[in-house]
Amino acid sequence: MFVLEGAEAGEVAGYYTLSSLSADPGELPANVIKTLRLPRARAIPVTLIGQFAIARTHQGQGLSERLLLDALERIWEASKSVASWAVVVDAVDDGAVRFWRSYDFIAFPKSPSRLFLPMATVSQLFETK
Repeated sequence: MFVLEGAEAGEVAGYYTLSSLSADPGELPANVIKTLRLPRARAIPVTLIGQFAIARTHQGQGLSERLLLDALERIWEASKSVASWAVVVDAVDDGAVRFWRSYDFIAFPKSPSRLFLPMATVSQLFETK
């Protein structure tokens, strides 16, 4: 678990967890399968962001984006050693779906509350040219 501390000692402003997961290529949108080079496999390695939350007392302060960027950078760094084709999240409600979609996450067609962001997109945020 990764924790964003608040201003006071021991205060938790936000947190998230990361874990390895696999995705079925057949669950991806057809346009993604056509445009992205995917491995030919039954399962594609991905990284799950789970338990993503900001404390109520800290909401509306831009901490969600800060926490998300921290998670994406950790995932990107880890993907250099451990294969991960995308970042996956499970949105808890429609508001969370809107949040993830605002950062270009793409919904799985059969599970609209499960979204993904290809690692190729994540790497564009952190690679130096």
